[in-house]
Amino acid sequence: MVAVLFLIGQGQEEPSIVDDLLDVDRHPRKPQYHMASELPLVLYDSTFDGVDWIYERETHEQTLHHLQKVWCGHVIKTNIVKSMLDSLENVEVPRDGEKEGGGLEGEMEDRESRSRVEILKQNESLIEGTRTKVYRPLLERQKCESLEDRIEHYSKKRKLDAIDTDQSS
Repeated sequence: MVAVLFLIGQGQEEPSIVDDLLDVDRHPRKPQYHMASELPLVLYDSTFDGVDWIYERETHEQTLHHLQKVWCGHVIKTNIVKSMLDSLENVEVPRDGEKEGGGLEGEMEDRESRSRVEILKQNESLIEGTRTKVYRPLLERQKCESLEDRIEHYSKKRKLDAIDTDQSS
């Protein structure tokens, strides 16, 4: 469902798709789509009413030290990657039909006519699988088996496994 929320955020699906997909009478079979990354879905902060945690000093310091090391490494890598992105995003790239030195073929160079490439594809890493060139709406996609079909399939399989077990005894 998180992948569906990403599709809504990208403007590829309407928010009403959530209600549509949750209506199992109208849509008993789930359309096929790739799962979202687990990265932003990690539960890392929770509270419990009435619970007073007891911290052991040495373990607390070791945990704190470990998390500080992890954080430091990620901050350094983040800054390096951000610097690379900033550098690449500010490169003037010739547009189609533009010669390497700038300007269109047969014209004088005009730096204002050169385009900067703005790439906003960070969220693509959050949905696994390959992307198609032409987006196909969820309700038009191939569907998975219904829950009832899957239950029937596994029930038959268990019966066959039980028969095989009885015959080999």
